[in-house]
Amino acid sequence: KEDNKLICSNSQYIFHKTKVEKDWSSACFFYGLTSIGKFKEIRIKSLQPSYLQGDSIVKDMFSSLGVKTIFDKKGALLSYDNRLLSANKELTFNIKDFPDVFPALSVACFCLHKKVIIKGIKNLCFKESNRCFNFKNQRNNIFLQSMISGDDFIIENNTWNENEKIEFSSFDDHRLAMAFSLMALVFKEIIIDNPSCVEKSFKNFWQEVNNFLNIEVISNK
Repeated sequence: KEDNKLICSNSQYIFHKTKVEKDWSSACFFYGLTSIGKFKEIRIKSLQPSYLQGDSIVKDMFSSLGVKTIFDKKGALLSYDNRLLSANKELTFNIKDFPDVFPALSVACFCLHKKVIIKGIKNLCFKESNRCFNFKNQRNNIFLQSMISGDDFIIENNTWNENEKIEFSSFDDHRLAMAFSLMALVFKEIIIDNPSCVEKSFKNFWQEVNNFLNIEVISNK
């Protein structure tokens, strides 16, 4: 290291066998799926507790949204238990150090019919899209009762017509597209543009989620 520079000299690469943890950021959407759909059992193979991935905090966040997590040799077993669902009229989460949980958490909270305050959002504008702004300002207007206030995203108690056909814009943001897919659990029909953007982080997402939702993916390539 010299003058704030890191200098790497030519050397031989030595391979070491490394075990890579399953991705907790991707697991967020299945926590949302369990919470909104009240599923009795969703298995995420090989997912284990992590001290390296901050997003593993979703296990605790979604516990207050009714999701129970059991770890075993096969991975994580998610199940809905309404006894875990917080009785508080207002819920507060801080995602400052875990910004990638925002899309799935926000959609799940929206479906709770409770007031929810999500703190620590200011860095979300530096993601694949301005996630808070694009979440709130969907052309379908269903999130109009949400509000951005300083470093907080506030979701008010809301109602909707479940028989509506709702269109969502992904803004070419993989996590927004995956999060909005969960709305298929509460609306009769949804349409999400640019579905292939999920391939950035979860190539087989539509195949996996189609085990629980009736989804038709139309290629946009």
